[in-house]
Parts: sequence; structure tokens; C-alpha cells
Amino acid sequence: MLTVTLRHEVYFPGKVKVTVHLWQASLKCPKTSYTVTILCSCPPGKRLRYEYPYVISMEDYLHGNPKDDTFRKRPLLFDLEVNYRPPSKYGIAIPMSPHVYNVDPSKPIPRNMFQVSQESWRFKQCAGKQSQDECNCTDMMRYSNLAKYSDCKQRVYRVRQASGKLPLKFFLHTDEMEVLMTSPYVITLEEVNGREDYFVQNTPTPSLDAMISDDRLVNRSEYLDPNTAKIIMQGSGLYHFRAKVIPGFSYCELEDELQVFIDGAVLPYPLQMIVIVSVSILIGGFLFVIYLWYLHNHHTHRTIRIGSRCQKLH
Repeated sequence: MLTVTLRHEVYFPGKVKVTVHLWQASLKCPKTSYTVTILCSCPPGKRLRYEYPYVISMEDYLHGNPKDDTFRKRPLLFDLEVNYRPPSKYGIAIPMSPHVYNVDPSKPIPRNMFQVSQESWRFKQCAGKQSQDECNCTDMMRYSNLAKYSDCKQRVYRVRQASGKLPLKFFLHTDEMEVLMTSPYVITLEEVNGREDYFVQNTPTPSLDAMISDDRLVNRSEYLDPNTAKIIMQGSGLYHFRAKVIPGFSYCELEDELQVFIDGAVLPYPLQMIVIVSVSILIGGFLFVIYLWYLHNHHTHRTIRIGSRCQKLH
């Protein structure tokens, strides 16, 4: 019996062959051997999948009108405008994203006045086409959140600005099963359109704390626990995130993308403060007018004694 132990410090894919020679095991052959091949690679069908707080089937996503379970029954999906581009750090009027959503080549690109906006975008599925029908978008492309299919993306998951919070929940999917991805897996998150008006709330785990404190690792401040992280979005419009499992946890390059549209955003500063002050002054002036009207209609006459005579003053 022969026991061979193979160890790998990090999960890089590769292939190893181990050949065992059995000397004098055959009278006919001068040398007898047996070769074992060990393949370290990503299993077919293994992938990372993000799940939204409300699970929406593909049929409802493409053709339905799903709503949340609150008493107001708000729609869960938002229909993007044609040739939509998300805001940049300079505002809604100056988009800088290279991705265009819900593309129709026959219609103009909105908010395309500045040179930086004109030079930053490009079509993918619709490149060189004359109309939206020529883009040949399939239902799978319209349903997918991948940036390479942004031309075909027409509807996205919707979140009200009042909450502006999106929890992260990832699953490891294989051909045999699907399990929730938890610690010790570690992920990183990036916004593919370059937006910066968001932050991530994260509850570190012991394994994550150990990695963050290890000086040999890079980009440690971006490491997140996939089961406790929450994205807090402070702006409006479309956010498009890409999540990746850092190397060292799987032979696969596990990543997935998610999109969310923040609807009903509050007024930007200082417009919000101006509106609050103006409304406060208006309400205060209205109450003061009511008070003067009350005094005018409820005035009482008094009798004042002047010397030895009494006189009514009106």
C-alpha cells in the first residue's frame, strides 16, 4: 500500500501526474508502472449566484408586474428609459459610464452634451445596428445582470430611497446542489459604472479579522463577509455591482453581478434645506395670520374709570 499526499498552499488550478514503477512485477515486461492523474480545476456548473430580498421568477421579471408584501404593494421592478446611463460623481447630467442600458440605436443618447459623456460610452450587443430589433436580444440577455448584456437590459430591481439598503446573499451553485455561501468565504465588491455614492456595512468574522490583520495580503480593507454585508446607497438611479470571491477559496473564479435602481430619491443639498426653510416660513406665516384674525374677531370692550366719571371706550 502506498499513500501519496498532495498539498497546495493556494487554490490555483493545475494538473499533476504521479507514476508508480513496480520493479520486477512482470516476467515479460522489464518495467511495470501505474500512472495516476490528479486534476485541480473548477467543477463544471459551479458558479456564484446572488439572490435579491424578493425572489422574482424569469417569467415575472420579463412580462409580469411583481410587487412587495407591504400594505402599499409597491412594484419590485423599474423600467429603464431608452439608452439609459447611470449618474456619475459629477451628477445625473454628466454620465461617464461605458455601459448603456436598454439600447435603441435609432434613438438619441440622453444627457450627452459634454465631451466626457460623448467619449465614454459604447454599444456592445447593438454595435453597428440600426434598430433595437436588430440587436437580437434574447430573454436570457434581458434577464441577466452581467455588464456584457447591458444593451439588452430593460428592467431592474427597484428599491425605495427611504431605505436605500440592499443585503447581500450569495449561493454556491453546482450541478448537484446549492448552498448558502458563508464564512470563511470572503468577497470583494466594486461598482462597474464608477459610482462612489455608496458604502458597505459589514460585520467582521474571526476569520475575516485574521485576514485583514495579515500584512501579506493586499486590498484588505475591501474584504467583506458575504453573509453579513449590506450596501447602503446614498444617491439615485442605477447601481451595478460586481462581487468576486477572492483567490484562495476555490479553484473557480467565482463572481456575480447585481443591479438595483434607487427610486424616489430625496432632494439634493442644499435644495432640500431651502425647501424645508421655505415651508417652515410659510406655515409660520399662516399660523400668525390665523392668530391676528382670532384677535380681531374676539376683541372685548372694557370700561375704564376716568376721574369721577365712567366712559365707554370703543
